[in-house]
Amino acid sequence: MKSLFQEGPGGVPVVPGKCFPIRPGRALRLFGLLLVVAAAGGCMTWQPYWPEAGAGTKADAGEVARLTAEAGRLRAAADTREGIEAAAEACRRVLAVDPGHNNSHLTLSHLHLLLGDAYSIRVADKRTHFRQAMVHAECAMFVHAGFRERVQRGEPTWEAVQALSGNEMEAMLHWVDAVFYLFKDGQSHAAQVFNLRWIGRARVVMDRMSTVAPDWHGGAVHFVWGLYYLSLPERAGGDRARSAACFEKAIELGPDQLMHRWGRGKYYQVKMRNARGFEEDLRWVISRDPRSSPGEYAWNAFFVQDARRLLTLRARLFQEGGVP
Repeated sequence: MKSLFQEGPGGVPVVPGKCFPIRPGRALRLFGLLLVVAAAGGCMTWQPYWPEAGAGTKADAGEVARLTAEAGRLRAAADTREGIEAAAEACRRVLAVDPGHNNSHLTLSHLHLLLGDAYSIRVADKRTHFRQAMVHAECAMFVHAGFRERVQRGEPTWEAVQALSGNEMEAMLHWVDAVFYLFKDGQSHAAQVFNLRWIGRARVVMDRMSTVAPDWHGGAVHFVWGLYYLSLPERAGGDRARSAACFEKAIELGPDQLMHRWGRGKYYQVKMRNARGFEEDLRWVISRDPRSSPGEYAWNAFFVQDARRLLTLRARLFQEGGVP
């Protein structure tokens, strides 16, 4: 393994790019401290779960249909934590009799994303939900024979996605969203330094999505690219101009999608200190009907609720510069 330290004058280790020497004892203490900080702040690990081949092929079709209809009914009405958890539990009942039920995996993936983002406060709880979202997204990808073969040969998700097609766009999107949420909200800032490689892995999946269907689902892929270029520092590939262009393209393709203006207002406008744009984007969101707008009702209800919350925090956001 390549050492964190390089040899300086007189054989004294130095940190690359720094001019001060690190004595051997201090080097070990510093390295130990970095490990402690990273561990305390959370670690992004990847432990995939793959359904057994042929899982669910013997399931009772009538029972699956009944349970799926009940899950759909609860999902359509879910706009509170309790409602979302009830819909998630209904999906788990489907998987209990049909472990390979693709739509239930997709639904659970997006519901765990929502529970982690909107309804969890503790970092540990957020991390649990975002990891579950990754698991269910991967199970939905596993339906694709080419992806399954590559995984069974030992390839990780971010390499095996090269086999996926337009039918797996939703699964890839949920996986990328889960990685971003885990990186941003599932660990400390110190731990992010150790886990930056995960953003690179997410980018590989995003590249595949852009190759397969760049304008899919009313600009959802462009929206994710907007967040990507906004979140990274410029030295690591961030680009504020490209971020703005991606948000604009997403809105062009999905002019009625609440997510696009909510995300641009919450993240881009705040980061760019554009109070007027912030106000315009979020007031547009709260003027919309979450039930008749395109997209998942549970997410739309959250977008409207969160836009109202953010507008009440306008002065604080533009004084302190951050999104609580």
